Amino acid sequence: MLATPFSSSFFIWQPRFNFYTNPIFRSLSYQLSSSPVPFNGKFSGVRLHSALSPAAEIESPSGGRSGALSPSPSVAVDIQKIDVNPPKGTRDFLPEDMRWHNWLFNNFKEVSRLYGFEEVDFPVLELEALFTRKAGEEIKDQLYCFEDWGYRRVALRPELSPSLARLVIQKGKSVSLPLKWFTVGQCWRYERGPAHAQRRRILRTGCCYSICDGHVTDGVAKHMNLAFFTTLCSSSDAGSPEDMGSIRRAEVWFVKIACTIFVHSNSLDCFLGYFSKHLTPSLVSEVVHRLTIPTLGFKFVEFTRDKLHIMNHSYWTYNMLLRSLCQSNLHSSAKLVYDWMRCDGQFPHNWLLGFLVSSYALAGSFDISKELLADVQCNNVGVNAVVYNDLFNILIKQNKVGDAVVLYRELIRLHYRPVTYTINILIRGLCRAGDINEAFNLLGDIKSFGCSPDIVTYNTLIHGLCRINEIGRARCLLNEICSKGELAPDVVSYTTIIAGYCKLSKMKEGALFFDEMIRSGTEPNTFTFNALIDGFGKLGDMASAVAMYEKMLLHGCPPDVATFTSLINGYFGVGQVNHALEMWHEMNERNISASLHTFSVLVCGLCKNNRLHEARDILRLLKQSDIVPQPFVYNPVIDGYCKSGNVDEANKIIAEMEEKRCKPDKMTYTILIIGHCMKGRMSEAIGIFDKMLAVGCSPDEITVNNLRSSLLMAGMSGEAARVKEALCQNLTLDASSKKRSYHESTNADIPVAVY
Repeated sequence: MLATPFSSSFFIWQPRFNFYTNPIFRSLSYQLSSSPVPFNGKFSGVRLHSALSPAAEIESPSGGRSGALSPSPSVAVDIQKIDVNPPKGTRDFLPEDMRWHNWLFNNFKEVSRLYGFEEVDFPVLELEALFTRKAGEEIKDQLYCFEDWGYRRVALRPELSPSLARLVIQKGKSVSLPLKWFTVGQCWRYERGPAHAQRRRILRTGCCYSICDGHVTDGVAKHMNLAFFTTLCSSSDAGSPEDMGSIRRAEVWFVKIACTIFVHSNSLDCFLGYFSKHLTPSLVSEVVHRLTIPTLGFKFVEFTRDKLHIMNHSYWTYNMLLRSLCQSNLHSSAKLVYDWMRCDGQFPHNWLLGFLVSSYALAGSFDISKELLADVQCNNVGVNAVVYNDLFNILIKQNKVGDAVVLYRELIRLHYRPVTYTINILIRGLCRAGDINEAFNLLGDIKSFGCSPDIVTYNTLIHGLCRINEIGRARCLLNEICSKGELAPDVVSYTTIIAGYCKLSKMKEGALFFDEMIRSGTEPNTFTFNALIDGFGKLGDMASAVAMYEKMLLHGCPPDVATFTSLINGYFGVGQVNHALEMWHEMNERNISASLHTFSVLVCGLCKNNRLHEARDILRLLKQSDIVPQPFVYNPVIDGYCKSGNVDEANKIIAEMEEKRCKPDKMTYTILIIGHCMKGRMSEAIGIFDKMLAVGCSPDEITVNNLRSSLLMAGMSGEAARVKEALCQNLTLDASSKKRSYHESTNADIPVAVY
């Protein structure tokens, strides 16, 4: 808004025409074959007489681009070469270009006059201060400016607004209000870069509307823009391709106009007639697609239904809107769109239905998922099994096995015939929940529907039985499979039972069943051998573990990180540290990357055997790896250094933990506090305790009692009382925490194949 001498408001309406000037005006190449002078792309031997010499572009001492005009000698100057191309950033206008030029700007003038604006013009040359006052001194780098004969700093205008404002201010109260002017003119600006295609000469338009206080002008510029582009649309439809060139279809223009109006207008009531005349369901789809923001698309469709009474939107409009709303977690709006879709008599296809059902289930709205399924079923619309399978999978991952089974029973009452894969999903969920009897009931259902269970069905049941330690029942089920002869047990069937025996430390039965597996012709895999090696290692039977490892190599099964971790852990368990390190070196020679569990086993084993420095070296290797560590890996080494009195090295390990973004846990802080108390470094122990509270790690009774007793022995009764008070404020005592060992580690089970 520009201020005027009188109380008024001022706006500039400037449609951007760069979309027109850049692609339409083409560079011109002159062929001067008829020239009387020999011509090879350059003029030569031409004598020009001028009162002034050519303007030389130089840098002005005061900034900007300046053209120095100096008198030329009366003697003619020989100019050897002349470039016939227009200066950089400018262009010539041939007749066909001028037709485009006149057509475009005549439309602008016609719309401006229609709204009561009158044309004005002003000099291309203005005082330089007019532009620097508006844009600052930095604008000089973009001006074509120089000093005239009267020592005045002048410049070619780079835009229309300052000149238009100058004219309004100059006339002041001599003009009657409201003042409505428009102009079309050339502007000159030295800009670099591809954003403006380095155009120096620019054609611009502008409208000035200066009004009295209290006069309402809201919407004038919007109406003029709408009228201008509507005029372009009409003329582009009416004109021939030869006359109108590259102007796009009216529908494309309308979509852009509709999006602009909808986004930027506070009220759409004034555009109702325009929209009702031109808007169609197909154009609604294009507008929704272009708006990109789901909430805007939803509001636009709602506007067309409520205000324009368009009720027959296309399927793809609803499809696009439903997906975008659900992906943005706007499920309540999506449900309303679905209701609109049903009111229009349309049903979602299976892909869209599956997406909606899964989306609502993931959002915790299982009732709406069931409502959508019931709606399409009541209208005899076929639902693909994939829709149900995806829903069952989501419910099981959310530990809602009961809801999944209830839904399954409801579908059965509606004469739904499940497929084997559906039953497998439900059986897997029931087995994980420990409801093995219900899982066997589903096995009976699948047979009554004429479906046949596959090997995945039986393997899932076998795994469920092994989870609850019913290995004998699992083996009976395996024998049932073999006796029927319809299916052959695979490596997963045998491996699951072997892992069950190993879990119960029944290694003799596990080894015998392994031999039975070999006799059946089923080849074991890496998971099979890993289960046996880990079982023998935990029992300390390293001879059998190594023998199984050698069998593994003979069968051509490549050992993995779990294989070596089990062997290393087994050797540490029987005190054979050197053999454990030999396994570690062999693992490295095979280029098998260690896991976090491997590092934990190595650190704990070395610390238990009083090889603290080697454990420290393992931590350095962990620091160099990409593994995200956990505190339980560091705690044994920190504890070892604290007990040996080397708390400084323990503090260094804490710094390494923080470098790896590993936060110390309650055990770490307790070890450090006790270690510093043993060294008599009470102030540091208090600092560690305060840090423990600051990071939200609540100390337990062991931590507080050790620190308090050390403080009392050091004569620091005040600090001891503060520590006790902190315990009362920040802790809920856990009895189990008293029994925890400083060397406790998470020695997870070795993974086996699980369905």
